[in-house]
Amino acid sequence: MKKIIILLLLLNNYVNFSQDLSIHLEIVEATEKNFLNIGFEKSKSFIETPYLNITYQNLSNKDIYFKKLDKCQKVECYPNALASKISTNFNDDLNKNIKKDKLNVYKVFLDAKPLYAETYFDIENAKTIEKQGKEYITIAPMRDIIEERFYTMVGIAQLQCLLKKYGQNVQLEYFKYKKRKNISVFEAEKWLLENNFVEIKNIDNVFINETHSIDISHIKDYFIFLKKGESYTEKINLIGLKLLGQNFEFDYRNLKFDNYEEKYNFNLKKMERYYLPKNVDGFVPLDKGFEIEFTPLKVKL
Repeated sequence: MKKIIILLLLLNNYVNFSQDLSIHLEIVEATEKNFLNIGFEKSKSFIETPYLNITYQNLSNKDIYFKKLDKCQKVECYPNALASKISTNFNDDLNKNIKKDKLNVYKVFLDAKPLYAETYFDIENAKTIEKQGKEYITIAPMRDIIEERFYTMVGIAQLQCLLKKYGQNVQLEYFKYKKRKNISVFEAEKWLLENNFVEIKNIDNVFINETHSIDISHIKDYFIFLKKGESYTEKINLIGLKLLGQNFEFDYRNLKFDNYEEKYNFNLKKMERYYLPKNVDGFVPLDKGFEIEFTPLKVKL
């Protein structure tokens, strides 16, 4: 009887410590021609561009799916909300006011954002947060200027990519391509929208009120699908972080994945949950029942 009890305890411990998903972070730098006309790097012909590689490996015995961190890696997926975010930030002259913060440490949280969000991670000064148990809590809710400037730069880069993609011999003033006419952010946005070069997805349509479910059939590119044993790597350009700061730590506020989204119901005046499909072509959603293997990454850019 004692042998049976010991065996059961060992099996229980094995189950508790088994991992279902491995997340590995790596910074990879690439030497690239420098077209930026921003900050301390603008005089250089080439620049070392840092990329964050996030590799997910399915260690479970199920085929799984979950949200991407960066839902808009493709230029065509340029979100309308981000265009507005850029415009509101352009009263701050990046060329004059940009300054690299070499003293503070910034936490970059990789928790997946809601489907309708225009950003993909939170950036906060480590002095404004503390860890309680396995979760981080903000003790100073003021959003740091570094996050706003980072996403401004993301928006600038996306706009310039679109201008280049659709054959316009123009550039935003924050770039230094040869023989191109400078135009404003507002002119670029207007031209792209008027010519229908921007794909604006209406995310509200995927939330089905009658069943409190999410229809992902038209936004499958927002998700990662992994069969048993498969891996996938997201690659995110961090040049905006390098221009703004030096010390960063990449982590999760809460290392649990939800199988639902919360969305505000204006008629009922409350938040409601909408659940991801339980099965998509044999793939099940990653949820809080899955164990995650992950180690935070501290870097100097």
